[in-house]
Amino acid sequence: LEAVSIHDNFFDLGGHSLLGMRVIAQLEQALGREVPLKALFQTPTIAGLAAQIDAAQLDATATSLPTIDPNPDARHEPFPLTDIQQAYWLGRSQAFDLGNVATHGYREIETVGLSVAQVAAALRLLIQRHPMLRAVITPDGQQRVLPEVPPYEIRVSDLRQAAPEQQQVALTTLRDRLSHEIHDAERWPLFTLEAAQLDGERVRFCVSFDALIGDAWSFRLLGWEMAQLLRGQSLPALTLTFRDYVLAEQDFRRSPKFQKALDYWQARLPELPSAPDLPLLTAPPQKPTFVRRSGRLEASAWSALKQKARQAGLTPAGALLAAFSEVLTPWSRQPRFTLNLTLFNRLPLHPEVNQIVGDFTSSLLLVVDNAKEGSFAARAKRLQAQLWEDLEHRAVSGVRVLRELAKTRQGGALMPVVFTSTLNQSAPDGGDRPWDTDVVYGLSQTSQVYLDHQVSEVEGALVFNWDAIADLFPPGLLDDMFAAYEGFLQRLAEEADAWEETPRLSPMDHVAALNGTDTQLFSSQEPLLHQLFLEQAEHQPHHSAVIAGDRTLTYGELRQRVLNLAQRLQDLGVGPNQLVAVSMEKGWEPVVAVLGILAAGAAYVPIDPNWPQERRWHLIQDTQAAALLTQNCLGQLDWPDSLIVLTVDADALNSEPLNAASPHPPISPPQPTDLAYVIYTSGSTGTPKGVMIDHRGAVNTVLDINRRFEVGPSDRVLALSALSFDLSVYDIFGTLAAGATLVMPDAEGDRDPAHWVYLLNAHGVTLWNSVPALMQLFLAELEAHPD
Repeated sequence: LEAVSIHDNFFDLGGHSLLGMRVIAQLEQALGREVPLKALFQTPTIAGLAAQIDAAQLDATATSLPTIDPNPDARHEPFPLTDIQQAYWLGRSQAFDLGNVATHGYREIETVGLSVAQVAAALRLLIQRHPMLRAVITPDGQQRVLPEVPPYEIRVSDLRQAAPEQQQVALTTLRDRLSHEIHDAERWPLFTLEAAQLDGERVRFCVSFDALIGDAWSFRLLGWEMAQLLRGQSLPALTLTFRDYVLAEQDFRRSPKFQKALDYWQARLPELPSAPDLPLLTAPPQKPTFVRRSGRLEASAWSALKQKARQAGLTPAGALLAAFSEVLTPWSRQPRFTLNLTLFNRLPLHPEVNQIVGDFTSSLLLVVDNAKEGSFAARAKRLQAQLWEDLEHRAVSGVRVLRELAKTRQGGALMPVVFTSTLNQSAPDGGDRPWDTDVVYGLSQTSQVYLDHQVSEVEGALVFNWDAIADLFPPGLLDDMFAAYEGFLQRLAEEADAWEETPRLSPMDHVAALNGTDTQLFSSQEPLLHQLFLEQAEHQPHHSAVIAGDRTLTYGELRQRVLNLAQRLQDLGVGPNQLVAVSMEKGWEPVVAVLGILAAGAAYVPIDPNWPQERRWHLIQDTQAAALLTQNCLGQLDWPDSLIVLTVDADALNSEPLNAASPHPPISPPQPTDLAYVIYTSGSTGTPKGVMIDHRGAVNTVLDINRRFEVGPSDRVLALSALSFDLSVYDIFGTLAAGATLVMPDAEGDRDPAHWVYLLNAHGVTLWNSVPALMQLFLAELEAHPD
């Protein structure tokens, strides 16, 4: 800017936390007075800062930041790992929970107009320019820069003659190999760059970059410098090395300022809560696999959100951090928890500190207390104030604090939920380029972390990613949480009222956000799963409901059998939240069984008749099932003697003809929050675990699917999913809620693609929902018709 008034607001001019830390550090160095970081946030003007400095006392610790005198003669000597590097190095070991993973970033960059030879030549120049691109870790846990390395060769997969589907298979194989790569830290290089030559001048470059040798800023810096080299421009010489910086930072640990920060965190240890206590399914996997979820706020919405944040006294990163915390809270068992924040804090020890490659990353443990009442804006401001206070003592890294915490608490990865902001790390624009580039895929992973949320700004828009170990979480949980976060950010951008709302988000808000519904999907009182079917039976009693191998049932006929069975179960004393087991093969009988159980007010639990007896009996005991519904053809199966067993196809109540004038049995329905069914997991952790679902959640799901795909009475759905698999819930209840027709395969053909083809053609099937089955069908057709 050409001019800045002493009354202009630092943040309104584009200031941010990272820049604020640099401003304060330079002020303290130049003036010899300690200026708290929060002073800048409390009075963010030159006039306000001047008043704060006038009131400050001379403090010797304020000038204790060291200066660096580069030592080029020792640049190839070993030097210590930083705290975060040591954590990354140790985290590669299988000895730690959530270990056996390399902290690294992976990108796929597609280019048009660049050759592999051009990129390889530029990369070799960068390897010579930046010592950390030649670094390795020694067996005793130090790092060393190699004086010379062989010329780096880019491995190329030539896919120009491959068909599109073959190209995709090859690219997926390449991605699977590199995206979770673990480099040998003792061998050069600690990065990989491979290329896939596609059609024409299109090349996809796949980059795997180990965080041991560079942080996020380093990765961006390398991209910017490579672009300069590819244009034929020269780069200025560098005198500073990462080794020089690390040794100076080690000296700083003996200063009074560092001791003051250490005392602060030692005093905070007893009050630091645990990480968000999110629902987890299993113990940490031996080889964690991360999956990315990505979202975007377009430039106009992001600009609006930033403007509203400034009006609330928040930085953009502070607002996003608060929004992330807000969404985590409903799923965490405790509303008070600790987040692990990534800091890219390059201390201003040398003019070239932002021009070199190295892992300058630090971390900070931030306490979120959403147990306190107040509007979202009020909670966000409290959180930001705590952040400023903690940043004042950032000289002690979160890794060091975690080590101190581990001495007093049991557990492995203590703080596995991470927030990472690179909003203010844009590299300079080098001008026009005679080539096009597009980042088509990205993923990051961090040892001892299971959820890492990253935010960045790309061409004026906000881009946010969640990289998470999906196998740790219940199915759909991360999708629900991420959808809630997306929706909340959109509301913060569009609605001023969202900043002043007092109630925090509830899980049902997230379900509504996921389904994209502004109102309930039902018209009046909340229905139950079986009531959706009963309503259709009233409207179209003569329409086909179920087509099975031996018979077709209309909606009226199916209703009569369902109500008769419900009456029989009620006579046995079955009621709400009691479980009735169902063990049946494919046919019309399972449909009658599950609808009849729900109509009786109870809940059902499917038990596959093909499971071993030990597993079947274990589920009966685990659920304390009141009764079991089965088929006459399965009479050879053994069940506990104490269990009441009813055979649906032999029950005389089910064979009575429809009498529309007969009164319905007196059925007392459960509540929407009562249990509808329990489906057990495969038991991969050793013991099967039951997933309990209420009517409300299932109803919301099946109605939303029907609405999205416009399912109606003219549709016919092929019910391939086993009753013990959750997709069967939509097969039965979604189909019958829409007034459509359910086509059941024969029991002996439910895994036979040829039988599926027959049903598809014979009954005009319009929908089926099993992707594995679709793949089996494809493979069967491929074998039958290879040409």
